[in-house]
Amino acid sequence: MGGGRPLLIWGSALALTGALAWGTSPHLVAQPGHIAESAIVRSAGDGASSALHGGSAGASSGGPADFPSEAPAGSPTRLLVRHDDRVIVDMPMHSARYDASGDLSSACGSVAWNAEPGWPEPGASSPYYALMSGHVRCGRELYTLDALRDVVPGDTMTVAYSSGEEAEFRALQGAETIAKAELNADPARYRGDVPDSVVRLSTCDPESAPRPDGHLSQNIWTLWRRVG
Repeated sequence: MGGGRPLLIWGSALALTGALAWGTSPHLVAQPGHIAESAIVRSAGDGASSALHGGSAGASSGGPADFPSEAPAGSPTRLLVRHDDRVIVDMPMHSARYDASGDLSSACGSVAWNAEPGWPEPGASSPYYALMSGHVRCGRELYTLDALRDVVPGDTMTVAYSSGEEAEFRALQGAETIAKAELNADPARYRGDVPDSVVRLSTCDPESAPRPDGHLSQNIWTLWRRVG
């Protein structure tokens, strides 16, 4: 992906009960690169920040891990998440961009990664997290992303690429539930304070109440760091 500052668009995604979990505030545009450094949480008590830089969530050190700084060749094609050595998520992947109305073009039954300019591919090193998300359900069909609620520190995730290469990740923290409108409110949920290879994987919480617009009101989000 290109260098430059990514454009974070908090679109309304698709008008489905299991709306894509990128966070909402329809048509609100923010430029993370323009956020003051003091706005990025660095406190050792902050979940995302402390986990990323050697806190209790299992990161081995505060600096970047010892693996290539580039994502594997090709494009992401499949996602596997393991909990207690058992596969709990197994879904295809596709790239996604925002349309003119601020909605993310996504597909049911597949996990999207944010391919907007400036955002890293899963496995690439960047101050910004690679953002991955998918519908927890479309209509009455419930997808395995519902199992993200079971993620605990140390669980593993594999992103397979079309080249046959893979990027391996470890969960930095347990799954958390958050109001959809709050997911992107804190910069610590979409960037760190040093370049690293971190992925944020999220979906909607199917047990949360629907909003008047039909979208579910809560997200389940997880944070992962590349280990190989």
